[in-house]
Amino acid sequence: MKSTRVGLAIAIVLGCGDSTSPDGSGGAGARDGGGGAGAEAGGGPAGGGGAGFGAGGEGGVVFGATLPFVYVATSDGQIEVFDLDRGSGALSSKGSVEAGDDPSFLAGSPGSQYLYAIDAGADEVLAFAIDQQTGLLTEIGERQSSEGSGPAYVATDASGRWVFVANYGGGTVAVLPVLEDGSLGPAVDVEAPGDNPHLIRADLDNEHVYVPCLGSDLVALLDFDVNSGQLEPRVDALLPPGTGPRHLELHPSLPVAYVIGELGDSLTTFDVAPDGALTNPVTISTLPGGVDPSSSNCADLHLHPSGRFLYGSNRGHDSIARFTIDPLSGAATATGHTPTGGDWPRNFGIDVDGGVLLVANQQSDEVVSFTIDARTGELAELLTTPTGPSPSWVGVIPQYLLK
Repeated sequence: MKSTRVGLAIAIVLGCGDSTSPDGSGGAGARDGGGGAGAEAGGGPAGGGGAGFGAGGEGGVVFGATLPFVYVATSDGQIEVFDLDRGSGALSSKGSVEAGDDPSFLAGSPGSQYLYAIDAGADEVLAFAIDQQTGLLTEIGERQSSEGSGPAYVATDASGRWVFVANYGGGTVAVLPVLEDGSLGPAVDVEAPGDNPHLIRADLDNEHVYVPCLGSDLVALLDFDVNSGQLEPRVDALLPPGTGPRHLELHPSLPVAYVIGELGDSLTTFDVAPDGALTNPVTISTLPGGVDPSSSNCADLHLHPSGRFLYGSNRGHDSIARFTIDPLSGAATATGHTPTGGDWPRNFGIDVDGGVLLVANQQSDEVVSFTIDARTGELAELLTTPTGPSPSWVGVIPQYLLK
């Protein structure tokens, strides 16, 4: 590691897949550090696939400027790399790398020296090393089986020792070990938590994982052993029939979880019990009043790094729904909708500093950038950048520099 750098930290807002064409999303929260929304995770300034970073706590490393790299996954088998101009929202192409048939979802390691991708076409998981100077990717190691058909989601645990995969078509989730060079070994555990698992992610303490299963209308809770990589099924949080839970976010400092329902056009807020169980669900719509819900399906879900705002994408209505979060209870209140400037917003991402949101409009082959009002969370459109066909994932991976 270079003396002036602390590696990469990833702030990603991950997208979801169609019920007919599996993909995935992620996103995560990280525990607040003293003096800001700092991340609590092993090995680097970011948690496994999580959002919510800050200026370090007392006695910790103090981070200065960040150099943001943007990654876009497209259906022609490419991962495109861009520089982000935070002032204008402009994306400048740096190149691309081949990543199988359909790299529909990506995730960074906790220190973000590595990037992991699922290939939905070949049912495989790929590993890449990230060049800290350029952001460009180099594939490393052997491609591993995802242990199920139609992988939709990939994430790391907070230690960076394990990679999780959710297989939408096969109904399984798998845990793969991360080897010393960042590449992947074969899966050490495979579980079947329900029909059409759309996401798998660890909790903030790295002791449990959550799996929204769209086809079973439940969120599965499993215990996670960080030493062995083994999962142990615990209890399911049931949702009303037709909800289609797709993605889940955890608040960075409150015991609250949020689940977006693809089929029900809904956002459900849960309390998180000390043992990880999801309780006391409260559900509201992601659509404006009067909109026909049959014409739209939800996709991605992400918290702002501050924990004050929550955003979800509506495909068909082609909007980003905005919610404010009560700082004491974590309750979500709908506060507005912003057109995405294109068609079918499958995925979006928020820059680590919380100032820019990027939307991947899958059916109009573009990424649209928005500025985020720090006081209200409102979005204002900036610029549109053409991409390769059917972008399914966009994420901002900033490189942290020491002050």
